Amino acid sequence: MKKIVSLIFLSIFALALVWDNFGPNRDGSKFRDIENLWIPIPQYDRSIEKSSDSYSTGRKADVSKYYKSDADFDDIRSFYHEALIGNGWTFSKEEHFTDWGIDKGGIRIYYWRGDYRFSIVYPGKNADYGWDYAVGINWRSDLLD
Repeated sequence: MKKIVSLIFLSIFALALVWDNFGPNRDGSKFRDIENLWIPIPQYDRSIEKSSDSYSTGRKADVSKYYKSDADFDDIRSFYHEALIGNGWTFSKEEHFTDWGIDKGGIRIYYWRGDYRFSIVYPGKNADYGWDYAVGINWRSDLLD
């Protein structure tokens, strides 16, 4: 019985990997699109990039950058709003952001350009992540449903 359960679990895991890797982005085209979408977006001049991460699978692609800044978040928000609108992005929504349910005054802002989503994350004044705000562009096949 243990072998059957193990085999079922392994089969489900393998199917999930295959499903994710053979999606619309299996050739990496969505990831390349994201890299090109970054080119005209300037970095806020009162910030220092602390880190970045990226990934690409058949059904997801993402590039995110994390910054330290002594600027007020309203100035950062205005800077990116103008830069994004000027580059063909459309404001979508702003929502409250919590850290595992803990309210630190965070905000998440979304913009769209075609199938791609740009997000600005401000974790809040009391957050201590080693960065003050993050920006990212992502594409996911489930965002389009």
